[in-house]
Amino acid sequence: MTETKVNKRHLNPAEYVILIFGGVRPLARRLDIDPSTISYWRTRKPRGGLNVGEIPRWHWIKIIQIAQEEKKPITEKDLLHGRDIAA
Repeated sequence: MTETKVNKRHLNPAEYVILIFGGVRPLARRLDIDPSTISYWRTRKPRGGLNVGEIPRWHWIKIIQIAQEEKKPITEKDLLHGRDIAA
């Protein structure tokens, strides 16, 4: 029996949520915020602030609610840690 090795890639929370919602603009429309805000989540903030890929917690409830309504696979754990996906 041979093992099938699956290559995985880790997506940080912002990358994963953006992927699941189909891009920065679709996510921005659903959250009713500027797309540049979402793009900014993917970059490290100078002199403190959020880490790379961190989504501000005040957006979490709305993201979870929309994901549930649209049956998208996003959990609180994904918003905290991101998720591994097949590469």
